[in-house]
Amino acid sequence: MSDELAPLDPKTLRISPFLLAVTLKAPPPDCYPLPGSSIKTHRSHYIPVDVLPTVPANESAPIGAILFVDYASSHTAPALRKLAAAECAFRLYPNVLNALAHQSMGLDDVIQITNSVPCWYLASAALEATAKEVAGLFSAL
Repeated sequence: MSDELAPLDPKTLRISPFLLAVTLKAPPPDCYPLPGSSIKTHRSHYIPVDVLPTVPANESAPIGAILFVDYASSHTAPALRKLAAAECAFRLYPNVLNALAHQSMGLDDVIQITNSVPCWYLASAALEATAKEVAGLFSAL
């Protein structure tokens, strides 16, 4: 599944697979080397799907949670907080694609989704500590 685009059925709350290269705006630290087949452009680094360390999904999957991640350069440790459905909807709605194609411009679907699954906000910091925070959150679900 993509970290940027996830075709979602708001009635079933299932996400369909959408294979997409992982895009990094900057190279990772040296201790996390990119695969040799990564593509570097003047703006980004692309990691092709076929070199990712897991097999891509080929069936839809239920949404277990929504996590909004922001890099916080001022933080020395990641900060995770649970969001109320209203704030989650506020953060999710700007990410709706083709909102005009949906009834009520997609707002009813966003409200239903954010009332159906838990939502969190993560101000990320150091990569390793942030990864541990995310792993701990998802293992607790």
